[in-house]
Amino acid sequence: MKSEVPMNTTREKTEILEDQLRANLVARDQNNPKEIAIRSRIQNLLLQHSWIDEAFTQVTKLQQEHLHQAVDHIRAGEHKQIHHISQRIFSKVSQLFKSHVASNEDEVLLSSIERNGPVIFTTNHLGLYKLCGIETNTFDVLISGYPRIYPYWAYSAGLYPLANLAGMNLTYVSNQFPGIFHDIHQASGFVHVPFFDEKGIYCAVEAQVLEIIEKTPNTAIVYFPEGTTSGKPNESDPYHLAPFRRGAYALASNLELPRVLVGQFFHPHEGLILKVLDVSRVPLTHEPKITCAEFAKRDQLVMQEWLDSMVAEAHPELLALRIKQ
Repeated sequence: MKSEVPMNTTREKTEILEDQLRANLVARDQNNPKEIAIRSRIQNLLLQHSWIDEAFTQVTKLQQEHLHQAVDHIRAGEHKQIHHISQRIFSKVSQLFKSHVASNEDEVLLSSIERNGPVIFTTNHLGLYKLCGIETNTFDVLISGYPRIYPYWAYSAGLYPLANLAGMNLTYVSNQFPGIFHDIHQASGFVHVPFFDEKGIYCAVEAQVLEIIEKTPNTAIVYFPEGTTSGKPNESDPYHLAPFRRGAYALASNLELPRVLVGQFFHPHEGLILKVLDVSRVPLTHEPKITCAEFAKRDQLVMQEWLDSMVAEAHPELLALRIKQ
């Protein structure tokens, strides 16, 4: 008589359904016409030089190798190894992108923050990672409806030189990944924005940040206040910012963390340029939503002005196209 295979518990069934939902939502976003369009615009804008094409090829290869290792570590229950791997990859990816601080002035501005405490980097969502997609079946992982993953490291590795200058670990905030990729994301010490949380999405993010700060106080947390890739919602170029949301500023205000505003620009010859535009604290008030909204709007205007100056020098045709549109 054959023994019956135990049915999944209700909790396991729920987790499977939630993973499936996350996979479907991510896949739907990857196939969204606006997503396809911005991915194409980033590719056409950046991959005009052989060194850049080769850099992205190497970044994709590097991330694929390390994601394989991370999958093996998760399956073996060796979660602690993954955090160390992630910090090494940030360094390597930033080198391949030729990521560097714009000037000594930026280093001086950065030196004003406390060295032994956490900080929030708010930056434009340039979307370099979109050129590093990898098929999920490469990792012997089957998540129905989720054919491609954009590995985590290329999202924020460009800011590694700033974190390194400040003597900090690097982490970032992104939407939640499905299945084992979510487990790797968590083990790496990254922050995920859940699609749903009973206590509220902001509370879920804040709780994760507090946990990270407790474990590793000297951490730079990269936050993309646009909440989407630059140029995607307005169907424009990758340096045309979407409105800044106030989540990062509410987090900085509530946890009393310094906020560093950083602009990212990928120069065709010089690589990824990092510009420290401001270092300050979001004031604590009785109406933080108003203050945070004002901060977000001000930061967006400051960053857009700097990005426009860089675009005017390297890609003047983009400004002309915006005016035409």
